[in-house]
Order: sequence, then structure tokens, then C-alpha cells
Amino acid sequence: METEVTQINLYKDGDAWCALIGDDIQSGTCGFGQTKSDALRALAISLNLNSTPAIIEPNTFRKD
Repeated sequence: METEVTQINLYKDGDAWCALIGDDIQSGTCGFGQTKSDALRALAISLNLNSTPAIIEPNTFRKD
């Protein structure tokens, strides 16, 4: 079984955090959120939506 390593760039973009796989937002896959965690969750959603950027809004996830 082969393992692939993918680099995720995590940076502040205006008022939001961006989690990006690829060279830039236009050609890569990304997610945005108010926190680093939200941006990473949005990136995971984007990967499942065939690279459509996702945005996690505050209070989207329940905290049980």
C-alpha cells in the first residue's frame, strides 16, 4: 500500500483562515473558516465536494 504526502498551507486571508492544497486558490483545493480548525474542516468538505471551496461559518458545529 502506497502512502501519499500532501502539504496543506494554512494562512490568514483577510478576516478568515485559509487551508490550501496546491499552488493557489484558483487551481488548488481550499477551505475557509474563522479559526484554523474551521478552515481545515472546510478543506475536508471541499475535498469531498470535488474541489468546490467551502466556508465554515461560526457556530456551524455543535460542541457536545
